Amino acid sequence: MHSEVLIIGAGPTGSTAAGCLADHHDVMIIEEHDTPGLPIQCAGLITPRAMPEFARGSLINKIRGAKIHSPLGFTLTLDARDTKALVVD
Repeated sequence: MHSEVLIIGAGPTGSTAAGCLADHHDVMIIEEHDTPGLPIQCAGLITPRAMPEFARGSLINKIRGAKIHSPLGFTLTLDARDTKALVVD
């Protein structure tokens, strides 16, 4: 079997790359698992720069801050004006 582009891995990056290239190239993806995305290995958080405009459909939420609770009972609150992370599905 011959293709112009071979992508190893059908995770978020491999699938996105294949989708972009498939309009103008013959693309083949090789995935080691029977079902792409299983077992789930992604935390679901990415930086805003890593989210291409065409993949915005998988955006669930935007993160500007967090509350971190320590075992000793202390809480650290982080808050930013701009988006620091994106929750994706």
